[in-house]
Amino acid sequence: MKLSRGWLKNISQKGSSSEILFVLLLAFFLTMLLASCQSSSENFGHHFQLPPLPQDKPLRIVAFGDSTTARRPGVKKGYLERLQEKLSSFGLTIETYNAGVPGETTEDARPRLENDVLAHHPHLVIIQFGLNDAAIDFKRGRTTPWVSLDRYQSNLRYFIETLLQKKIYVLLMTPNPMRWTPHLKRVFNQPHYNHRFPRGINVLLRNYAWIVRNLSRLFSLPLIDVFRLWETREVKGEGQVQKLLSDGLHPNDQGHELIATWLADKIKELIFSPPGQSQPSLPPSSQPPSFQLPIIDLASRQKIQIVIDKDPEHYLGHPTTVLLEDGRTIIVVYPQGHGRGAIIMKKSLDGGRTWSERLSVPASWATSQEVPTIFRTIDAQGKRRLLLFSGLFPIRLAISEDNGLTWSELTPIGQFGGIVAMSSCLPLRSGPGHYLAIYSLSMFL
Repeated sequence: MKLSRGWLKNISQKGSSSEILFVLLLAFFLTMLLASCQSSSENFGHHFQLPPLPQDKPLRIVAFGDSTTARRPGVKKGYLERLQEKLSSFGLTIETYNAGVPGETTEDARPRLENDVLAHHPHLVIIQFGLNDAAIDFKRGRTTPWVSLDRYQSNLRYFIETLLQKKIYVLLMTPNPMRWTPHLKRVFNQPHYNHRFPRGINVLLRNYAWIVRNLSRLFSLPLIDVFRLWETREVKGEGQVQKLLSDGLHPNDQGHELIATWLADKIKELIFSPPGQSQPSLPPSSQPPSFQLPIIDLASRQKIQIVIDKDPEHYLGHPTTVLLEDGRTIIVVYPQGHGRGAIIMKKSLDGGRTWSERLSVPASWATSQEVPTIFRTIDAQGKRRLLLFSGLFPIRLAISEDNGLTWSELTPIGQFGGIVAMSSCLPLRSGPGHYLAIYSLSMFL
């Protein structure tokens, strides 16, 4: 694995050939991009003109999904039954059909779209899949999810496009987040998951939720983001996700009630919105633009590449660097692994042209759970420090007060967590030594 730093080549001399070439390439790229956007703008935004949802005759709704949609033992009413009651209270006549099948993935559901969904001639279809698609069946020797992200997206697009072409409204839902239970920790006792963190069971599922959000944006479809809404409630102190689940995986009655309330509000909005609004559209990728962007491939130009580190037994990547005040010394940190792994540190004294061997670091750095980040700061008294953060729960910090020669152990900075912490650390104008540190919650939300 190469960590190329060839782009660090010093081009400080004005008018250098490297600088001129870069400017020319950038100008060419922007010219091509602007021209292509103008020439292909007519391909973007083909709208489906769907008829208004009925108010004076039965509104037929099909819920298409897996076990989070299907009727389950121990749950008095699922979200679909509750939804029917709520919409009926608005004076509407509602017919619902539950097309949820426990244990199914989008791949399993694809062949039954015709008989289980279209055969009911629905006006609106609610789609929620993901828990099974993202699951890894370790008992059967699998090391990857049942359905890849690409195939998951392809299957959902097939459902969406088929329904829209038949003038049927589509309402998407992200899968609900899960929580660890003793049983689930035994079932998923594999390194693919983070067992130390309560939300660690969602490491894979969060990516599937992102696919649903993206499809909602691409097709301009209404979305109930159950994954994000549940997690946001917990962050705000409005209720733990665990209390919305019957077994760590499936919604209980309280969970179904929340989902039904959000669905009812959204469908009421669709029914009573003015004509012409909330119309879905084909995403740009459905009608490819008639141009190609130029590709600049530097992979074969080994003379401008510098190998910082390599390890035949471990993935090395996600480097974060800090440039010291002398303008030449660079410190780089990165995990020995894909995110989780011991933190490795190296130093360059010549602007990145050559690099030291791996430097000695505190013992606690071997326990890092996420990609480390490193920043240079100055406090109100002028004291200079390097800060190194390690993410997940809780976020931990190591400090150096001698430009990285010695470091403290990793120490928690609070009872909160995040992925790639801190992704940014910015000085504020409010006063010397004031900084704003930003970290991502996309691991969970």
